[in-house]
Amino acid sequence: MLYGENKKYTIEYTTRKDSEDFLKNIKNIITEDDSNIDYYYISKAFLIIKEWFDKNPSRKVKFFDSLTNFEIEDDKDTSNNVRVIWYEIGESESEIEVFTRINSGKIPLTNAELIKALFLNSKNFNNTEKDIKQIEISKEWDEMEYALQDNEFWYFLTKDKNYSTRIELVFEIYSNIELKDGYATYRYFAKEDNIVKLWSEENESIKKVFLSLKYWFDNRKLYHLIGFLISEDIKTAQSLYQNFKDKTKSEFRKYLYKIVKEHISLEEVDNLEYGKTKDNKKIKRILLLFNIATILNNKDSYIRFSFDKFNKEKWTLEHIHAQQEKVLSDTKKTKRMARDKQKIY
Repeated sequence: MLYGENKKYTIEYTTRKDSEDFLKNIKNIITEDDSNIDYYYISKAFLIIKEWFDKNPSRKVKFFDSLTNFEIEDDKDTSNNVRVIWYEIGESESEIEVFTRINSGKIPLTNAELIKALFLNSKNFNNTEKDIKQIEISKEWDEMEYALQDNEFWYFLTKDKNYSTRIELVFEIYSNIELKDGYATYRYFAKEDNIVKLWSEENESIKKVFLSLKYWFDNRKLYHLIGFLISEDIKTAQSLYQNFKDKTKSEFRKYLYKIVKEHISLEEVDNLEYGKTKDNKKIKRILLLFNIATILNNKDSYIRFSFDKFNKEKWTLEHIHAQQEKVLSDTKKTKRMARDKQKIY
């Protein structure tokens, strides 16, 4: 033990002959000298641990008693706090080669995998409901992930994010926190005392977030308006959901129209010039909305704009702009056509 009142155990590293003495006397020989990198970081870790327990003295004894409470009954280890993995190697095997083989190529767990472990932890359930509830969450988890693996659904929600486990986006939307590092979402859920309730029992739940996204996708008008805003980096699925959950469906639809109109200015059409960097983005946005409006105005059509292909492929104006064609000479007619196509109510 590096820090505790009762040192029940000692440890010695074979490659560091004086490591046992160093650890036994660490309080007296803390080093800030990084010439021995192992002792330097062990010392820094000790100081951080000591500082925390000095601020929380009542928790020190309880913590270390719990951590070191090993009990053996009938040759069976009945402790539930610490486990040691003991790896035996043959006499002809090289310790270095075995260590390298075991520890190399490890793939770190994703946020979603860590969060899934939190939800399925057996301590969350009583004995009568454990198996049923765990199976229910696992089944619904797989169904959500399967749905999000559909690229048409996925790239409607995000244009450039991708995860090995796509359900992670649902947890990001639910938590609505700033992603300061790769495990911010996991830490958010790890703080929850009753995490199982967040799955489906609360007013705002993981299932509700997913079903809301599915509702957006299945609703033809919402699909095109939301897809446009996300494709153009005007809004994210996270920010849109924060507005959606506080509004009625009609209020949310009006909110989307308002945001679209705020980011399209038909008065600028006359002055936009292909080839200018600042104008190209505006031209591309107008043409995208023109396509979407054309689809929405055709009430009898079941065609949906493919945000999947649009966001996955790097479209440029060269794909859709014929430079040699003559432009319409009647400016009023051009603007009238654009206005007609923007009427997507």
